[in-house]
Amino acid sequence: MGDSNPSAVSTHGPGGSGQTFYRSIGPDGRLVISDTPPGAPSPRGTAPEVVVLEPPPPRSIMSGVDVRSLYLGVGVGIFAGFLLSWVLRILPRVGKIVLLAALICAGGLAYLGWMRRSAGLSQDLVATPQTLVDDAKTAVEKMNLRLRQQDEELKKIEAESKK
Repeated sequence: MGDSNPSAVSTHGPGGSGQTFYRSIGPDGRLVISDTPPGAPSPRGTAPEVVVLEPPPPRSIMSGVDVRSLYLGVGVGIFAGFLLSWVLRILPRVGKIVLLAALICAGGLAYLGWMRRSAGLSQDLVATPQTLVDDAKTAVEKMNLRLRQQDEELKKIEAESKK
C-alpha cells in the first residue's frame, strides 16, 4: 500500500493473527507508515521498524472442564431422571406441571451459571439472563477501550510524522 495514513493500516498480519505495519522515516524526513514492507531505505531515510499489534488470546468456553466432573454430572442426571419419574407417578397432574416448570427454570439458571463459570466470568452456581446481558455490556466496554487505546497510539504516531 505504501500509504502514510495510519488509518490505512492492514487489520490482518501475515499470519492473520494481528495488525502488522512498518514504520520508517522517509527521505523527506516524514514518518512513513505502511502495511507493506518498503524497499531499501534511501540515503536520508531510516530502515523500517516492524510493529505488530497482537489481539488478546481467545478464551475457550470449554477451558477448565474436568472429564471426571462430566461423568459425575451424567451419573447424577441419570439418577435424577429415575427419581423424577418415580415422583411424577405419585403426584397429581397440577403438581406434575408445577414441578416440571420449577425444574426447567432451575435447570436453565444452572446452565447459565455453568456458561459463566466456563468462560471464567464468575463462580456462581446460577445466573440470570440479565447477568449475561451485563457481561456482554462489560465486554463491549472493554473492546471499545482497547480500540480507543489503539486509536490514540496511531494518533501519536501521526503527530510524530508531522514534526
